[in-house]
Amino acid sequence: MSLTNPSILLERNLEAFENSKLLILNHEDDDFAVSASKIADSVTALALDFQHHQTLKGHNYVDCHFGTHLNKEGDGFDDIIIYFSKTKALSQYLLDMAQHLIKNNGYIWVVGENNSGIKTLPKMLTSTCYKSDSARRCSLYYSQIEQPTRHFAIEDYLEQFQLSFNQSSLHVCTLPGVFAGQKLDAGTELLLQTLVNNQQGRILDFGCGSGVLTAAIALNNPDAQIEAVDINAMALAACKLTMDANNLQVNVYPSNGLQEVQPGLQAIISNPPFHDGLVTTTDIATQFVADSKKVLNQGGLWQIVANAHLPYGEAIAASFGTICVENSNNKFKVYLQNR
Repeated sequence: MSLTNPSILLERNLEAFENSKLLILNHEDDDFAVSASKIADSVTALALDFQHHQTLKGHNYVDCHFGTHLNKEGDGFDDIIIYFSKTKALSQYLLDMAQHLIKNNGYIWVVGENNSGIKTLPKMLTSTCYKSDSARRCSLYYSQIEQPTRHFAIEDYLEQFQLSFNQSSLHVCTLPGVFAGQKLDAGTELLLQTLVNNQQGRILDFGCGSGVLTAAIALNNPDAQIEAVDINAMALAACKLTMDANNLQVNVYPSNGLQEVQPGLQAIISNPPFHDGLVTTTDIATQFVADSKKVLNQGGLWQIVANAHLPYGEAIAASFGTICVENSNNKFKVYLQNR
């Protein structure tokens, strides 16, 4: 498997992790951790992306985890590698976690693409950091931590706000790195204006994020069984917190696309993602369109909102035979199809 550019930079510095108890946070979609396991005493990997977790899961010499955080065990890790996020709040969250999980005088290593904002790292760490290496438009930094922080809890990073729509009020919870943050994004707002009502059976929110759309679907369809999937651990955690805050019963679970979704859905409703890391792409949504027919019941409803400039029409026509734009403005279109 080919390595990403940040992983290539790490691999040429492998000797730094010899005989180390190593933790890798927010790893990418490759098997750098397997290479590290050949030189380190032990390797633990925490993925925030379910696809990245699936790529690495099953390797005998890597202890793989998917989720938002790890609990500290023992004295901590000798070295911790962080793949820097383009979202500053998420990178700060990962740095704080690392400073809790590190052992006395352990090293935190941070790698990332230069256009991800990694040059701001020295301002984000309380300890001095040094640039170790650079290549392929990526940089690698390290910092020695004299003493780990005593406290780290994901609840400290939780942000909450009230949202009103269609004479309803929602209590929304969000976490670092979750799409839209503390506001209702314009695409979801347009979709909410034409949201289906009083459906029965199973309804799926694909790419649930913090759960705004999920909650709206649950409120509009009280007799349905609502499911919500996302590929991102922070989004899944935020969605679950939003459901709990509004006393809504929803099955929230990870899925890479629709791979973990069982057939038999009566409706799929979504504001699908169109970013993969730093790149804008329609690949995720295009695959989602094609796979939707596999899990939708005959006559089932398919409703999404998408940026008006993105070319969804061809994929929708190929899967559903027709293209029906139910609502639109100068930025977004709401598509409504039946299987």
